[in-house]
Parts: sequence; C-alpha cells; structure tokens
Amino acid sequence: MITQKNIILALCVLFFVSLIFSTPLNNISIFLIGVLSFSRLQFRKKITLLYREPSFLIFAFYAFMCVMGLILTENLANGIKVLERNASFLLLPLFIIGNKDLISKDIFKSILNVFSCIIILISILSILNCYVITSGAINVEMFYRDNFLQFTKMQPMYFALYISLAGIYAWYSVIEYLGNKKWLLSIAMFVVVGFTLMVNILLATRMTIIALIIALFIITIFKTKKIMLGVAFIIICGLCAFIVIKNSPILYDRYYEISATKFSPPLGIYYNSVNLRVAHWKCSLELSKENFWFGVGIGDVQDQLNVCYRSKNWSPILYENNYNCHCQYFQTLLGMGILGLISLITLLLYPIVISYKIKDFISIGFFVLIIISAFTESLFSSQKAIVFFSFFAALFVAFYENSKLSPQE
Repeated sequence: MITQKNIILALCVLFFVSLIFSTPLNNISIFLIGVLSFSRLQFRKKITLLYREPSFLIFAFYAFMCVMGLILTENLANGIKVLERNASFLLLPLFIIGNKDLISKDIFKSILNVFSCIIILISILSILNCYVITSGAINVEMFYRDNFLQFTKMQPMYFALYISLAGIYAWYSVIEYLGNKKWLLSIAMFVVVGFTLMVNILLATRMTIIALIIALFIITIFKTKKIMLGVAFIIICGLCAFIVIKNSPILYDRYYEISATKFSPPLGIYYNSVNLRVAHWKCSLELSKENFWFGVGIGDVQDQLNVCYRSKNWSPILYENNYNCHCQYFQTLLGMGILGLISLITLLLYPIVISYKIKDFISIGFFVLIIISAFTESLFSSQKAIVFFSFFAALFVAFYENSKLSPQE
C-alpha cells in the first residue's frame, strides 16, 4: 500500500544511497523531495510563514551570508560553484521544516533506521570488498586510501561522519531498549561502539574518532545518568583504539605522526598531514586578520590561500594541490567575514540548546560530532558534507518543533 510514510522512506533510501555513490543522482533525489513538498497544500501555505520560524531562519541566515560572500568575490566562476554547493543549506531546511507536520516520532525514527542500516551495510560491503573479494595482498592502507575511495567514490572523511551518526543513533537505541539489562548493554556496547570505532579507525580519521567518543560519552552520561558508566565507556574506547592502532604499523604511523612532526610549515618534499595543516592555519589566520570584517569572498578563498602559500616559500604541494583552510571556522571567516562566522556558530549551537530541552541526545551527539570535526576539516567545502549536515540538522530542529507542539508524543 502506497502511503505518505512509504513515499518519504523511499525518497530517503534514494537520498542516502545516492549521497554516497552519485552526486547527480543525489541532486535528483533533492529535486524529488522538492516536488513532493510543493504537491502538498499544507507545505505551500507553510512556506509563506517560515520567516516566523527561528529554526529555519538560522539556515537562511547562513545561506544569506553565502550570497553576501559572492558579492565581494573576484573569481566569480568559482564563487558561483561554491554558492551552488551551499544552496542545500536553504533548500533542504525549506523542504524539511516546511513539512514538519509530517515529522512524527515514528517517521523520525524510521528515517534514522533507514539511514543507519544503509550506512552499516555499505561499511560491511566495503570491508568485505577489501579483505575478502579483492585478490592479492591486502592491508589497511589499501582500505582507507585505495579500496574505500574506489568503492564509494567519496573521501573517507565524509563517510566517517556518516558511520559516526549511525553509531550514535544505534548506541542511543541500545541504551533506550537495554538500559536495565546490564550484561546485554555491555555486550551491545562492544558490538555497536566497537564496530563504529573500527570503521573510523580503518578510515584513519583522527578528529572524527575523538568527536565520536565525546558524542557517545555525552549520550551515555545523559541517557543513563551513570557517570561511572560514562567513564568506563571512555576507558574502553581509548584502550580498544590504542590496541588496534598499536598493532598496525600503517595506522600507527598515521595516528602518531603528530608527536613525531615538528609543528612548522612543510619545506620541499618533507610534508605530512600535520605540518601541512600548520601551513593551512598560519595562512588562514594571517588572511583572516587582514579581512576580518567582510572576508575575501567565497570564491576567492583558495586563490588567496595559494598566494599566501607561494609567498612563504613553503612546500609547493600546498598550492599545487589547492589545499583549503582545513578548518571550517577559518574557511567561513575568510570567505564571509565575522558575520559569516557568527552565522555558522549559530547554526551549530542553537540546535544543541533546543535539543537539550526535549532530551534529544541523538541530535546533540550529531552537532557535537560536526562541531569538533570542523576544527581540522573544511567540512562544508564538499557537497557530500553540506547535504548530509543540512538534511539531518533540519530534521532534528523540525522534530524539536513538533515535540514542542505535541509533548505527549
């Protein structure tokens, strides 16, 4: 039977799968969500009143600052590309918050169930493809640098965010259903958290692992009300990560290059992910100070960074590979100025405040994950991160609005 719920979940399946494997198909899925939205009379009435919705205005504020950042841009062609990617900050909240009457508790959980199942399945298939299906000598580096990129056509960093949200939701659900069954809860902790951490470790995403552990710790503390369980959780996560990394030479080099690297910009061919970031942040800070109020324009950020890289006589890899700020806060400040940074911080912090009011710890875990990961990555330089964030951020605030109106649900 074709119901509204089934249509929504079918569109979500297309949206989540295409988000990983095909950007053009993902754009089509967003278009279909828009078609479904405008086919509803209630949505068409609702969008004329969205200016009264604080939850929508925080997205509109950030989108507006992106448009303002285009005005100052000299490299207009690149600026339009950046603005096109950022359009999802307005479109997805428009469609989701405009249809918030459909986001019941049942629909909310079903969407998260669909997302988590898809991400976990793709994680398992990726690992099997690397360690079972593919012939020849297989090692960890082939997974996170070669196999995973070929299998999904996406950078591991973004998938790490996806699997982390799936892990956050799965752990929350486990606590909710097994909270009073200590042994089952302990077993589930090792299975759910262990698998999520394992995938992150295989993807070699350092900051995402830290963000995930903190998000899971917050959920554990607030949901169970047991501080010692939270402490035990942190210890177990830390020990598991340490053992796995310590026994893999490739991962050991990846994670421990921080202590072995001098915190100065790279020279010549002597570079790694640590000293490259030092160069990114030095130039980002210098340029941000010079363009604090209005930024350089969203299309000129990379050009200005490359000019800075060249002027310092650091490793040519910096401008040859067009390295961005590798920090979303710098990326936004440099592109849109201080008001742009304020709009970003509002976008990230406001939902945490409202989610806490209804004890929506999944949402809090999600935003903590994004906030921490954004310190070492320019997350919103990729459509795969923008669309992922916009969809779930809008879903969480829409769910909050419904919960506020229907506290009994």
